[in-house]
Amino acid sequence: MAHDVQESGGVRVVSTAITIQRPQREVYAQWRNLSGLPRFLQHVKSVSEEGERSHWVVDAPGGAMEWDAEITADVPGQVIRWKSVGDATVVQRGEIRFTHARQGRGTEVYVTVGYRPPGGRLGVGVAKVMGKGPGIQIDTDLHRFKQFMETGEIATTHGQTRGTAQQDEWQEEQTTADEPDAESRNGGGPS
Repeated sequence: MAHDVQESGGVRVVSTAITIQRPQREVYAQWRNLSGLPRFLQHVKSVSEEGERSHWVVDAPGGAMEWDAEITADVPGQVIRWKSVGDATVVQRGEIRFTHARQGRGTEVYVTVGYRPPGGRLGVGVAKVMGKGPGIQIDTDLHRFKQFMETGEIATTHGQTRGTAQQDEWQEEQTTADEPDAESRNGGGPS
């Protein structure tokens, strides 16, 4: 999975794709349930739906951002297109397409999002430095979506200890255990 970023007239376009080993209609149906997207879209805090319109709250480099969007095309099992509406903080439009993968290997998911970044080029730079550029987020979120669709859960290391920390503790215990105690250093008895 790789993303492609292009810029034209201040609008950045991010495109990426992934193969998910699940039936096309099932993958589409999960994505079309917009209020369920925060389960696997890590930066999305909430999506509330009202007909063809939705209200989005996302975690962004400068804090939470909100906007309204409307679905402009919806072909069940195949494509969903949307655009932000009203006085959106993030002016964007996008498309997600679902097609049969070759040789019965599930579903190809193609995402293209065009957006005008808040803060212009400076905003883009800050987001990249913080590891929260849209290309990175879309890739990460699609990978999480794949995990969720194929396994029913998202693998995470959140809350787990680092292996190196455990190894350091073990080495410290071994070093302490190998050191002679005060009694044996002094000939076995109190001094």
